[in-house]
Amino acid sequence: MAQVKIRWSIKRASINFDEIEDQETKVALENAMSLCHEGQYENALRKLPTINFEFDGNLLDVDYSEFLTKSIYSFDLDYHSSDTSIQIGMQEDNLFLSIAVNFALDVHDGTDLEKLNEWLSENAAWAAGNAAGMWSYSDDDGGECCVC
Repeated sequence: MAQVKIRWSIKRASINFDEIEDQETKVALENAMSLCHEGQYENALRKLPTINFEFDGNLLDVDYSEFLTKSIYSFDLDYHSSDTSIQIGMQEDNLFLSIAVNFALDVHDGTDLEKLNEWLSENAAWAAGNAAGMWSYSDDDGGECCVC
């Protein structure tokens, strides 16, 4: 088994407030939104609840085991890590996040990185990942999943 560094991202994902059931999460996001209206984006980021990242190889268009030795990766994002980038903003009355995370995928020994990168692109690897707290997104500007 070997590990390969992967970059997963989502761009301008609009948080769906209508489906948030947890009151603490809703209040924290509303506070972040108020700070964004005031142009205080760094403070708004600090108000965000914990964001969990999950990559589920079972959601790929093909069997994950062709390249991957493990199907599920899940961890909380560290806002201060060089492997994590989170941007927050407002568009009209919508709070949005752009998130990028670098993480290690367990792959078979001898995996060709060019082929892996092509395979990730062709098999909806971007859709196999998600980064959110206790909320969903109503829309986004797409994303990617590729070898770093």
